[in-house]
Amino acid sequence: DLTTCGFDTDLSVFEGSCGSLEMAACDGDSGSCSVDYGSSIDDFVPKADTQYYIVVGGYGGESGAATLTGTYSSTDPEPPNPTSKRYVECGRRNRCSEEPKWADVDEKHEVRCCADERISNSWKKNDGCSVWGGSNGGFACAHRKTFVEASSICELAGARLCSAAELAAGCAAGTGCGHDSDLVWSSDEEPSSAPPSTSTSPPPPPSPKPSPPPPPSASSSPPPSSSPPPPPSPPP
Repeated sequence: DLTTCGFDTDLSVFEGSCGSLEMAACDGDSGSCSVDYGSSIDDFVPKADTQYYIVVGGYGGESGAATLTGTYSSTDPEPPNPTSKRYVECGRRNRCSEEPKWADVDEKHEVRCCADERISNSWKKNDGCSVWGGSNGGFACAHRKTFVEASSICELAGARLCSAAELAAGCAAGTGCGHDSDLVWSSDEEPSSAPPSTSTSPPPPPSPKPSPPPPPSASSSPPPSSSPPPPPSPPP
């Protein structure tokens, strides 16, 4: 919402570039100020990544001091704050007194950002890197920030937090603010460990019973003879 108070104002919002501006919204006398004929635009929805120009004029050439007030409200729910740890990497390899580690998101560390395209001349692309790094490219040097604060700083600059691999490769090294010897926030999230398995393997099936030995073969031994033994021989 935009509101002007002070005198009989005309309020306009334009978008586009110089020489080809187009009016996006306007109002003359809808304001609710204590002064009559203030202006108010309360149904204007700005588009993302768009630059607007606000013009305050006076009806019939009237002029004076006016106050312009702007408010923004979003119907989108706020995303939940992250809770899992994020990796902090040294701003330049082997320059830090502390070892890189997984850090709680509420810890305070330094901020460097990476961009897939060059945002301005203050962004630097180091050898072997496919991204541009910055420590104050369109934003002030950021010291001792939480992970959420660091992410927001990079996003407002049109960039993002570097990955741990990009920081370790030196893609943001030497970009200023004295962060070469500091631990810097990365975008890497600590992987969650897999929960232990609660299933148990079924017991192996019982071994089959051994087969009984085969009966002896009938041909293996001759049957006993049924004939009587021969008589003894007569004496000589």
